[in-house]
Amino acid sequence: MSIDGPNSEGLPAAGPPAHWAADPTGRHAHRYWDGSEWTDHVADAGVPTIDPLVPAPPVAPRASWPPASPVPLTPAPPIERPLPPPPGTNLAPPAFAGIAPADQRWRSLDGLRTALVVLFSCAGVAAVAMLATLGHRLNLLDDAERNGLTFTRVHDINESADAVGTAFGIFSMLALAIGIVWIIWQWRCAKNAIALGRVQPRLGPGWSIGGWFIPFANFVLPILVMQDLWRASTVDTYPGVEWRRRKGTALIGWWWGVLIVAGFTYGANPTEENATVSDLQSTANLRVFGVAMLLVSIVLAMLVVIKLTRRFDNRQADLTV
Repeated sequence: MSIDGPNSEGLPAAGPPAHWAADPTGRHAHRYWDGSEWTDHVADAGVPTIDPLVPAPPVAPRASWPPASPVPLTPAPPIERPLPPPPGTNLAPPAFAGIAPADQRWRSLDGLRTALVVLFSCAGVAAVAMLATLGHRLNLLDDAERNGLTFTRVHDINESADAVGTAFGIFSMLALAIGIVWIIWQWRCAKNAIALGRVQPRLGPGWSIGGWFIPFANFVLPILVMQDLWRASTVDTYPGVEWRRRKGTALIGWWWGVLIVAGFTYGANPTEENATVSDLQSTANLRVFGVAMLLVSIVLAMLVVIKLTRRFDNRQADLTV
């Protein structure tokens, strides 16, 4: 097909970008327009199948030979191919099976992504402050281990514990804010997956919220939701259930694994009451490792938010021209 003018069938050479639209043949709910012509990919109630745009003509039965009388030959009628959808119109597919029309509304993610990046950056600074206070505490404990405890050293060690607690308190408040914004962002991503026609998710949008608050199950549910969101935003994914066969990403797996290790390492520390200097050193070293893992998880979480938001923004073009 020429890019400068109409083709041999009198159709326009350039049409709207590739997208799903109402089947012009009327045989199915949707048919895929690849940017230059209609394809054989169709979808009904969100389930994609293949149906040739122009069915093969039926095979006529063989006649006896020689024929009783000459058979006149008539030219075959020209094949009429449907015109592309008009540009500038909303080509969002109607509601798929089990999805209400209200769920087709697209929800912006850019503001939440920016807020999360800012909060993660602040949390990273707080985590560095935690490392600094823990390092100072370790130096005081090492000095007490070598030279013995004095009233001054005990006072300094107690003050270092207060400094660590203050840094941890600031980090905890930032983590709470991150959790609230993250849940809203994740829920919007799940709603946008529905707007793209991704039906029959393993966990609906409500699990983007509830999955974080169920004891023990919250070690598994959030990562399942996140991996499904990654699959739903994969390029060249058709509406329906085909998206469920796409691959997840190791990035989300690494982020979740490092976050769990960090939580257990920092939170599962022994009590410091009636502890010896050696016990305090072991606890401080364990917390240093935990905070280092927190820093790694913060960087990975920022990458997850940035990449997944960009993937959904790119898929938004599938809804409108």
